[in-house]
Amino acid sequence: MKKYWTPLAWVGNRWIKNVLLTVDSTGRLHQVLGDQLCGGAHPLEGPVIPGMPNVHSHAFQWTFAGLSEFRTRQRDSFWSWREQMYRSVEQLTPEEYYHRACKLYRMMLAAGYTEVGEFHYIHNEPDGTRYPQLERLADQLVQAAVDTGIAICMLPVLYQRGGFDGRPLEGAQKRFELSFDELLSLSHRLQDKWGDQPLFQLGVAFHSLRAVDPKTIGPSVEAARAITGPCGPVHIHVAEQAGEVDQCQSQFGKRPVELLLDLADVDAGWCLIHATHMSEHEICRLAEIDAVVGLCPTTEANLGDGVFPAAEFLSAGGRIAMGSDSHVGLDPFAELRLVEYGQRLTTHRRAVLCDNDHSCGERLFRDALAGGAQAVGRSRVNGLEVGAPANWVVLDPDHATLSDCPAERIMDRLIFCQWGNAVLKTFVHGDLVFERHPLQGSS
Repeated sequence: MKKYWTPLAWVGNRWIKNVLLTVDSTGRLHQVLGDQLCGGAHPLEGPVIPGMPNVHSHAFQWTFAGLSEFRTRQRDSFWSWREQMYRSVEQLTPEEYYHRACKLYRMMLAAGYTEVGEFHYIHNEPDGTRYPQLERLADQLVQAAVDTGIAICMLPVLYQRGGFDGRPLEGAQKRFELSFDELLSLSHRLQDKWGDQPLFQLGVAFHSLRAVDPKTIGPSVEAARAITGPCGPVHIHVAEQAGEVDQCQSQFGKRPVELLLDLADVDAGWCLIHATHMSEHEICRLAEIDAVVGLCPTTEANLGDGVFPAAEFLSAGGRIAMGSDSHVGLDPFAELRLVEYGQRLTTHRRAVLCDNDHSCGERLFRDALAGGAQAVGRSRVNGLEVGAPANWVVLDPDHATLSDCPAERIMDRLIFCQWGNAVLKTFVHGDLVFERHPLQGSS
């Protein structure tokens, strides 16, 4: 058993003093006790908060971030950005992929993320030729996670076609192509190779309704869950762009979220990425089934996607989680801030996403933490509670964010004040995997 002690920790969605954290041999929390003396436990220097899952990552897009901020046509959009993104991956090698992922995952740990949902859809060589080992590129990502110490929910992606009309894949998209049989084979291989690794969780993903025949989603989930487990994570991009909604309605006579809910048995194991453009009817239907919406506010703002209807969705009982997607931002607190600020900008009000028990920062952190755990396959445990993975962040007690701040306002300071990174150390499964060097500064 490993024992740690902290003067202050976020436990059960509130701050508790003098907390003892005991970690068992599997890297899970065995005890979480307040009002304890340090005794023989290892003292942690500052307040402790649970590590945040990053439920949506495209590791290959990281080095492209910030390289498309110029006009390529009279009216640039997600679709013109996509053309540039495709060109950026044409010559990516497995070795480069590994090194990119290692750097990215270290940055996530430094920011306070302790788990990553890797939405993996580069499967092939640049010309579309299959690698001799189908898992060649996926292995690079899992190995990078293991080597850096971040937990990973690996989500191999089914990608079959180039649009709602069934057009074939072309150009850089050929690197993404994967058939139903290949998806199952890849999933089997990943589970066989990495299933005993404590940091590894397997799920399955569908790129989008435009890249997959919607009628195949139900059977694909059933087959995949024979490998991942009956409640294995299922992720999909949906309703990110207004143009996508128009195309879906033109082809199928239904909006994307409505079509998905009609054709697939969407349950609490699902995470719908973005879901930016929903009708009131879709919001209510999705909230009722306890599926999670994976929000990526910085990327969604960067691409001009639109603002997610967070107030309406949360009021209906919906669940959310946070992702960094294209990684133009790598800060879970900034992502949460932008969720609230999007609502303020569209409603002309303040403190939109509070509830009767928690401030805006506390409510957002609480909801994203629970939704994030659910989206990466940990639906029953999250945060600093017995049975949950021992994933936490130690905050720098000397950082400006914590200076002269009462405990009940720390979460709001972390989320709503842009005063630099307050993360001092990050632990995953009870192991120290990131420590800020004093020369790096605290603000």
